[in-house]
Amino acid sequence: MVSKRKADIVSGVHFIWVFLGVASLPLMFFIHWWKWFLLAFAFLNVFSWVVFGGCFLSKFENKWRKENNPEGALKEGSFIQHYLKRFFNISCSRRVVRIISYSYIILLVLLVIAIK
Repeated sequence: MVSKRKADIVSGVHFIWVFLGVASLPLMFFIHWWKWFLLAFAFLNVFSWVVFGGCFLSKFENKWRKENNPEGALKEGSFIQHYLKRFFNISCSRRVVRIISYSYIILLVLLVIAIK
């Protein structure tokens, strides 16, 4: 499979992953079993951050984009930063993205614990 196609697939999976993470906050109040997805979501994110030093999906996308076209790599370093800039012309630092991501994951886990 061509590197660009792999990167596009990873980008699509990553978008769905981020969307499900954001959608999880309201969904956990309406779908009883969604809390299990949330716990798995939180665990996989934290695992990725600890083991890979960031999101492994971003790392794969960036690797394959660089193989195909070094200029096509994620310019901002992370998926969220890159696509916020690309589609909405919103610039933010990697630190801001991490603070918001970590806080959101902690909030979700605390809500799952509180709702039990």
